[in-house]
Amino acid sequence: MKDLGLLHHYLGIQFKQCDGGIALCQKSYIETLLCKFGLEDCKPIATPMETGLKLSLHDAGDPADVTLYQTVVGCLIYVCNTRPGIQFAVSQVSRFMHSPGSKHWQAVKRIFRYLSGTLHLGLFYPKGRSLPPD
Repeated sequence: MKDLGLLHHYLGIQFKQCDGGIALCQKSYIETLLCKFGLEDCKPIATPMETGLKLSLHDAGDPADVTLYQTVVGCLIYVCNTRPGIQFAVSQVSRFMHSPGSKHWQAVKRIFRYLSGTLHLGLFYPKGRSLPPD
C-alpha cells in the first residue's frame, strides 16, 4: 500500500483541504459538460430556474431527443452532489425524462447558464464540527 498524499480530485469532484476544513467543487466537470453540450459561450444568469415557471406534460416534444435529455439531466443530477442550490430546478426538469419538450430544454439550459456563472461555488465542511446524526 502506498500513501498518495492529500486527495485533490476524485470522480469529477475537486477537493481542497485547508486549515479551516475541506471544500468540494465540480468546476472542471461543469466546464466539461458546458463544452460537451455546446453551452460554453452561454450567457450566465443569477438563478437556476425562472420564477413561477410551470412545466407540464403538454409541452412534450420530439421523442428523438429523449436520450440526450436523459443524459443531460443525469449529468445535472450528479452535479447536485456539490451544488444543492440547483436541486429543486433539477427535480422539476427530471419529471419529464420520458417526453421532454422545448420548454423543458429551455429550463435545462437555464440551469447550465446558472452553473456557468457560478463555477466557483461548491460545498465547504468546516474542520472540527461533527456531522449531524442520520
